[in-house]
Amino acid sequence: MAARPSTNVAAAGLVCILAGCAENRFTRHFHGGPWRDGAAAQFTAPERVIPEAAAAGATLLLLASDELGLVDDEALDHESSTGDTSSSDEYRDGLRWTALGWSAVSLLRGDQARALEVGLETWAINTLATRGLKELAGRERPNGSNDSSFPSGHSSSAFSAATFLARSVDDAFEGPWGKLGYLAFVPAVHVAEQRVSSHVHYPSDVVAGALLGFFVANTIYDAHYGAEAGEDSGDSASIFFGRRGDLVWGLTPSAVDDRLALAFFVSF
Repeated sequence: MAARPSTNVAAAGLVCILAGCAENRFTRHFHGGPWRDGAAAQFTAPERVIPEAAAAGATLLLLASDELGLVDDEALDHESSTGDTSSSDEYRDGLRWTALGWSAVSLLRGDQARALEVGLETWAINTLATRGLKELAGRERPNGSNDSSFPSGHSSSAFSAATFLARSVDDAFEGPWGKLGYLAFVPAVHVAEQRVSSHVHYPSDVVAGALLGFFVANTIYDAHYGAEAGEDSGDSASIFFGRRGDLVWGLTPSAVDDRLALAFFVSF
């Protein structure tokens, strides 16, 4: 018995979905190419390579100095009281809320929530990476309170938020106004400094945390927006929304009144 027209249309619709909609803004998110390119940019772009290499080298040197006792002796005394950490908490949280607020502003400016997505992904992945490294390192804090000293979570969080703000604001505004976003690194540095002065981290902990936050934020940003986002963010390689005008179209089999037909489809 011949299939009913409705069945043919349904089958043709399924073909359309499979052919035209399988590649959409959600499935593109799991493509390895943009993520690979984002990570590769950290080793090719001078503005990323130089500070990251410097931070990596400083971490290695400071690790040696930490263990050789070149840090303040009082900080190594487990009986010494932990200093006030409220300021670092406030500055870190302030950077987080500022990043969230800027994402909301970007949404109102018509970025289709891309900044919000990048910011949330940066926070989530940086948090997971930091906690994973803490578990692997198992380094005791200078004050002996626990074994989660390396790397500094406050520093990684502050520097990841600062990096996101610096890149995003710089891309949003032309000229000197765009550079204002880099002022976010000032409170981030304060967070790192107070984590050492309050005896809850070694210097190597905070430098490693800053490096991690900087690397994670830049990798995710470059994966979404591409290395040339600053020149034309509308054409940037976002793995969530794709390039401007990124449509899929073509012809697919269809059925009209029991007759075979070709239907033109557009997927976006």
